Amino acid sequence: MKTKEVYVDSFKNVWMDIYVVGYPEEGESILCVIRDKRDIKYTFMTDSYIFCHTKGWYNHVDHLLNQMKVDHLDAFIWTHPDLDHSLDIPRMLDTYDKLHQAQIYMPSLDGVKGMKPVAVATNNYLYNKYSAKGSQKYHVKVVDVDEDEETDEKMVLAKGMLRVKIIEKYNITGAPIACVFKYMSPIRDYVSRYEHFHMKPNFNDLSLSVALSVNGKNILLCGDIEDRTIKRIDDNCLHDVVYIKIPHHASGKSSGYLFERLQKNQIRAAIATTTIYKANNLPEVDLLKKYKTISKEVYTTGSNKQHLYGCIKSSVHIEDFNIETICDGSAMVV
Repeated sequence: MKTKEVYVDSFKNVWMDIYVVGYPEEGESILCVIRDKRDIKYTFMTDSYIFCHTKGWYNHVDHLLNQMKVDHLDAFIWTHPDLDHSLDIPRMLDTYDKLHQAQIYMPSLDGVKGMKPVAVATNNYLYNKYSAKGSQKYHVKVVDVDEDEETDEKMVLAKGMLRVKIIEKYNITGAPIACVFKYMSPIRDYVSRYEHFHMKPNFNDLSLSVALSVNGKNILLCGDIEDRTIKRIDDNCLHDVVYIKIPHHASGKSSGYLFERLQKNQIRAAIATTTIYKANNLPEVDLLKKYKTISKEVYTTGSNKQHLYGCIKSSVHIEDFNIETICDGSAMVV
């Protein structure tokens, strides 16, 4: 397991900022920053999208990273190759990870049919830029699981997990706070079946999601996973959930079953967020009402045409898990 050690002055000043970004018609990206007051200690990003509007192009995560003066990303997670999660990845990584040292996590896409040229080019870019011929530097981790693999957590690829250990500088004998990324992945057989029969897959079947465990509390960043992946999520990832990025833009095809599992685990006060996918009338309003029964608050990035984007910023206090959430652009409370 790869471990990154982060030193801070005091746990009392450490926050994880989660920015969920969406756009008027479609598009999703998540930026997460661990900071000690304003000093950024660790940064990772999930997916990317750039919005084309009448005056040009706009990527709000680009704006946020530039505003924070971030000069590198520690990790990038590409959940799946649908275009609303994939546009602008190479430019973003060239801009904010110039040395190409971030750890890349992605599903297995080799041999997958039907990907748009942008997704194919992105796949090639990640392999070419994040591996150095003739050296030991190789930063691409393909996350998939054999359905018959005997592991404690069937939806977690152990060798692909990442741990961030937060340590107080002046109390190095004290217990650190451990942030463990558990990648809930597609089953390898799904990918093999698509390859064998030369079929264009439902790309959501390939989608990754992440359960970020922080000292036993779970933060769920669910990508576009659907039911047959959700039913294999280890139950340990669904206890003590404090934050949920609802999968697949709050579609009943996936989010309904996840809601049932969370409800069974007696989740009562999480912060829940979702982006929109306007062509399919997502999020489903009735489903969001269900999520309100297990959540302290539910937010959506919205689709107000007066704004180029919607951004939901949730700041999670690492020590006591107090969460402060604010909306920007078209984002709003449901």
